[in-house]
Amino acid sequence: MTHGSTIALSKQALADTIDPIDVKPETHSMTINVVDPTKIAGWDEMVRSYPGSSFFHSSAWAHLLKEAYGYKPQYFSMQDRGSLGAVIPMMEIDSLLTGKRGVSLPFSDYCEPIVPDPETCRALFERIRAHGAEKKWKYIEMRGGEGYSDSAIPSSCFLKHVLELSGDEDRLLASFRKGTKSAIKKAISDGQLQMVLSESEDALREFYRLNSITRKRHGLPPQPWYYFKKLYDLLISRGHGFIVQASVENKVIASGVFLHFGHDAVYKYGASAVEYQQLRPNNLVVWEAIKWYCRRGYKTFDFGRTEPENEGLRIFKSGWNTKETKVNYFRYDMGRSAFIQNGTGINPLYTKLMHKLPVPVLELMGRVLYRHVG
Repeated sequence: MTHGSTIALSKQALADTIDPIDVKPETHSMTINVVDPTKIAGWDEMVRSYPGSSFFHSSAWAHLLKEAYGYKPQYFSMQDRGSLGAVIPMMEIDSLLTGKRGVSLPFSDYCEPIVPDPETCRALFERIRAHGAEKKWKYIEMRGGEGYSDSAIPSSCFLKHVLELSGDEDRLLASFRKGTKSAIKKAISDGQLQMVLSESEDALREFYRLNSITRKRHGLPPQPWYYFKKLYDLLISRGHGFIVQASVENKVIASGVFLHFGHDAVYKYGASAVEYQQLRPNNLVVWEAIKWYCRRGYKTFDFGRTEPENEGLRIFKSGWNTKETKVNYFRYDMGRSAFIQNGTGINPLYTKLMHKLPVPVLELMGRVLYRHVG
């Protein structure tokens, strides 16, 4: 993502920078600093002005990753005559199990660099590479973007689906694929579903219960409750998101977690009870969130990352008249001094095993393992 303007940095922002280094492009001198956005007043206002900035660039998301998992924010920013001209967000993960590395950003679907041109992107990545060598990182992972190096090759590829919002809900509904419209109308006409939009911790706890069941169905451990508790304390309780629930006879059967930043929203997590699938609760959960954002003037609704081989999920997201684009991940191996390709999937034997494990065991695994995964 490129953008040509710059935003003035506050004195506090400059005071909180660490590890500065000067680079001298052909046109003028700039300084790259490694900063922690959670300590910089006005960070969100600075990055929000750039087209393509997302929730994952926000200080709230950095704060969550820092507090929940102990990751160290190291955002490589470039100042040009006192203004913020570019930034590549990074987190340092230091794990006894999986090693030390830099990731942009852990548990984020994608986090493109905010840069004005390819030359700046390469200069920032070179600084990241030098920093990683100094800190003895095993590798550097970039989730999205391009132009890091002439030799950069994607390590893996994903898809993103984004819906352009409008204030006309009827027109928006009419633009959806026939199957999506039918599912929404069926869920409404059946009259069995009670819909609630909530910002309460109890609603998030109910989501966590459903999420543990859903993750077991997919053969995966859930993220730990302490992560979701931090998500509530740092994001939802501060107006950065909400939960939508679908219930039948006071039993929650589907739930979604939605986050927002500026004029853009993201569908971050979803979970449901498979035995109620015929009621189409997931469709109505998403539609309720979309309507909420439409009525408040939001511009985009992001359905998040999808693995290309997950054709069912891809069809579901495409049915909302979304624009599908490719997201490349890049992995730079510090030992080889080269970009490498990397598999994206989990060993089917592991998922088969975890599918058979009871939910409490999977929750314990999530508490132990997730901070090491990143």
